[in-house]
Amino acid sequence: MSGKNPQPDVALGYQAAKSAEEVLRRYSDGERFFQGTDLPEGASFQKADLSRADFSDSWMSGVDFRSANLQNVRFDKSNVKCSDFRNGDLTGASFRGALLYGATFAEAKLDNVCTEDATWYGATVTDIRVLAKINSTQ
Repeated sequence: MSGKNPQPDVALGYQAAKSAEEVLRRYSDGERFFQGTDLPEGASFQKADLSRADFSDSWMSGVDFRSANLQNVRFDKSNVKCSDFRNGDLTGASFRGALLYGATFAEAKLDNVCTEDATWYGATVTDIRVLAKINSTQ
């Protein structure tokens, strides 16, 4: 034994997904747990349905989520810098403690999104709808 206890909700032997294609395949097989995912810049989930997926503690910088169904998705403590959420449905999504630097949310559905302890260029995010407005004027 290594002396470390696995997190209770992490199955022994769990391997984080390494590509958008792998996430989509595993999602279509019924998996919703994608914690610790480290996707390459330019990965695309454009128009994908990822509702209720858990991407907590993940690195998703420069990822395309345009027009995706991200209802109730967790991005807690994740780096989603420079990612594009335009026209996506993020209803009920959670970004607790996430880094949102340069993320774009213009025209996204943002009802009941949690941004507790999230930051955008060093500023605390109190209302993600403000970011959507900033993005739409640039």
